[in-house]
Amino acid sequence: MADVEHSQLPDELLHEPKVARTAAAGTVYVADGAGSGTFQKLPTASLDMTLRAVNLLNPNETDTAVIVGKINDLIAALKLEGLIG
Repeated sequence: MADVEHSQLPDELLHEPKVARTAAAGTVYVADGAGSGTFQKLPTASLDMTLRAVNLLNPNETDTAVIVGKINDLIAALKLEGLIG
């Protein structure tokens, strides 16, 4: 077999990072842009999404039904984006 550097292999011949089998559940491989990376919790800053607008509560709001409705709107928006179950 030819002596080929791993970094010169085409993508279809590359494998999962060797540490993938020991990575903690709920983590993802985050590339560092220099041909390496680490398994970590996905930083929320790297998510590319737009939540639908939900009005924040007025600090002087006293109507419980309005407050509950706004909280339910926020929960629905988070569920829609898959951020909560």
